[in-house]
Amino acid sequence: MNIKSLAFRAIFVAANIFSVNAYSQEANDSNILQEFDDIIGEISSSSSGRKIEEVKVVKSNLTRKVIESYLDKQRDKQEPIKITQDLGANLSGLDLSGLDFSNAQLLRANFANSVLTDCNFKNAYLEESDFRNAKAERVIFDEASLAVANFSKAELKKASFNSVYAEEAKFYKANLVGAIGNKANFKGADFEEATLNHADFSYSDFTGSDFSNSKASEAKFKYATLSNIHLKNADWQKTNLYSADLSNTKINNTNLSNSVLFFVNFQRSNILKSNLTKIYGEAADFSNSIILESKFSKSNLEDTIFKNASLVKSNFTKSVLNNADFGGSNLTAINLSDSILTNAKLNNTILKDAVINSTYMEKVDLSFANLSGARIYGSNLDSSILNGIKVDGLIILNTSMQNVKGLSNQNAEMILSNSKSAPQSVGKVPVS
Repeated sequence: MNIKSLAFRAIFVAANIFSVNAYSQEANDSNILQEFDDIIGEISSSSSGRKIEEVKVVKSNLTRKVIESYLDKQRDKQEPIKITQDLGANLSGLDLSGLDFSNAQLLRANFANSVLTDCNFKNAYLEESDFRNAKAERVIFDEASLAVANFSKAELKKASFNSVYAEEAKFYKANLVGAIGNKANFKGADFEEATLNHADFSYSDFTGSDFSNSKASEAKFKYATLSNIHLKNADWQKTNLYSADLSNTKINNTNLSNSVLFFVNFQRSNILKSNLTKIYGEAADFSNSIILESKFSKSNLEDTIFKNASLVKSNFTKSVLNNADFGGSNLTAINLSDSILTNAKLNNTILKDAVINSTYMEKVDLSFANLSGARIYGSNLDSSILNGIKVDGLIILNTSMQNVKGLSNQNAEMILSNSKSAPQSVGKVPVS
């Protein structure tokens, strides 16, 4: 089956997951999620094995002296700099470091394998140009047109891309350590296997871009638009994504630990087997997302929204989740041990087989939640709302339940019966 067909199946399955609320679909939800996980795996394996052709470059017949003389001449005469028209497009394999190409017309110029260190391309027209394997540290591209330009395997340390237009540009395996690109347009760009550590791309638009296998440790994407991006096998530790838009993203086996995710929009995203431990995610929005087997432990997630999401087998141990909203979500086999959830909303959720050890859940709304098979041990449920809950196999041990609301006598008796027959250590499980 081809990738397009698989993607269609994935969309169809995702539509099924959210076509009805979590409470009414619990009977077959795990099967649907398993099928979705399988499809994502098929898509991932089908799209791997990328092949990039080697750079075959015929070195330019031009010389640095000729190009420098032309630039000086055109500026002296105050005439347009049309290098590709006047001198030709092949500028490959040359040492052009430090030259000023600002405002130059360089459509489809070939700079492959050239040395461009400290060059100035501000406001230059460089669409469809070739910078593969170029050494371009500290180059200024501010306000340049770079659409469909190819920077694959280029050295771009501390390069500046402020306000560039670079839709569908290629940065495959490019080194962008310390680069700056604020208020830029990188829609549909390819950053696969690129290194962006310590880079700053705040306020820029990366809609639909591919960051698979990329590295962006301690990079800044504050207020950036990163919707519909792909983040597979990426290392984005300590990344600052303050108030960024990551809606509809596909995140798979990615490390976002210790990152700033304050007020980030993750709506309708797919997050699979990823590491979001020790994040600052206050007021982030994960509503309508599918999040499977991912880790959120030791994180600040106060006021975070997880409404109508699927968080099967996810780990929230030792996290702060005060006022978090999980309403209508599938939390099957979730681990909430050692966490604080004061005033959190867990109404209409599926908490089947959930692990809740030493958890502070005062004033939590659990109305109409399915707690079948859940284990609550050494926790605090004081003043919580428990009306309409499902308690088949629910075990509660050594837990304070003062002033709980809505717990029927029948449910109370079932919980007591389940808990009496359980070993006293049943609720104690290893916290990962």
